[in-house]
Amino acid sequence: MKMSMILPCFFASTLLSSTLFAQSETAQTNKATAAAAVPRASDWAVITGERVYVRVAPDSQVAYPFVQCARGAIVRVISRENGWARVKTEGPTFVGATAFIVDDRRATIAPDGATLTIDARTELLAPDLQRKSDPEASWKAIASLDPGTTFRVIEVLQSHGKSFVKVPMPSTADGWISESFLRDANAEDVARAMQGAEAASNVQVADATNTTPDTTDTTTPATTTATTDASAPVAEPVDERFEPAAPSPEMLARTARQETFVELETMWKAVRDQPIASEELGALRARFEALSVEAAGEPTLATRAKSRTEQITLRMEVQERVIAVAALRSEMTREQEEFIAVARAIEARSDFSVVGVLNASTVYDGVRVPLLYRIQDPATGATLAYIQPQEGISADLLTTMLGTLVGLKGEVNFDSAFGVNLVIPRSIENLKPTDG
Repeated sequence: MKMSMILPCFFASTLLSSTLFAQSETAQTNKATAAAAVPRASDWAVITGERVYVRVAPDSQVAYPFVQCARGAIVRVISRENGWARVKTEGPTFVGATAFIVDDRRATIAPDGATLTIDARTELLAPDLQRKSDPEASWKAIASLDPGTTFRVIEVLQSHGKSFVKVPMPSTADGWISESFLRDANAEDVARAMQGAEAASNVQVADATNTTPDTTDTTTPATTTATTDASAPVAEPVDERFEPAAPSPEMLARTARQETFVELETMWKAVRDQPIASEELGALRARFEALSVEAAGEPTLATRAKSRTEQITLRMEVQERVIAVAALRSEMTREQEEFIAVARAIEARSDFSVVGVLNASTVYDGVRVPLLYRIQDPATGATLAYIQPQEGISADLLTTMLGTLVGLKGEVNFDSAFGVNLVIPRSIENLKPTDG
């Protein structure tokens, strides 16, 4: 029987009869195909520790855990390297385990909210047990999901303004376990696991055909399942050398850098959705450059950040050409010429340091970074400078002026920390509303 097809053992007596019938049919099909799918013992290993983690990478210091296994659980090993075993998330050990998928344009939830279908290639995210499976902290991808793949929706969660869908762990993901807590499985171990899985299927059939709950425990020690329940305490393995009691400062710093990269990648996608002339490429490049320096001790992360920096630099060159073309076209449009004439006339007869349209910033949005607003050229949309809310010029005031032509009086300097031109204003004046 193919381990990845095993479903959870117990169902509430209040399930609709149609759902029960479908689950019964699936369980009976699994039993019928068991003889043709018996795995080889050499592919499997048995957990020898009391509480052992499956991690997102072969590193006990940095890689966070997403599943916890009991002694006697069986896992399928697909490769081994440097004292670590790479395992697939299939079989009875992973029954009940869950994962996250970002609820965005790459996936669609059915109108009834019961299923989610992948529309464009996306990633399956492993829940971080050390952070109580907070979806926002669960950043590591453990599988790539192809269009057309469908999942049962367990729950839709909101975290820090983002939407995440909790789904059952598929058999296509993989994780890592220290070989210190594994031994090779023999034929008896595999047979015991198969029997336990078949017992689980029998319970499922019974639940599907009888609305009276069966409270008899039919599981065996070999099929003790892993847990990703955020409410349950996450116990540490016995070997303290393998599992530190608390994350070290370096581990926290590396995790923070990984989270920053994920955040910047999200911003990169948002910036690309803007018209190319108004994309905040300079500000975003500065943040990727800073991350590549901070991650000097992490070659993989540093290389990815540097590559993105170079890609943004190339896009900035394209942006400059687009802005130049837009400037030429605007000179041929009377409406644009009149608007520019107004801005230039105002600038010529005053001591404004910057004149432009005030808009919000996608990059400096006030989340982990300072809140900045940007001043854009009214003709091309190019960013001229940024302004930071301060005493007398609050964020509430600036919000009321978004989308309007404003004049700023003050100093304009290049801020190396932000990587942008920053205005230290003495005053701001609403000159003329834009036409949208």
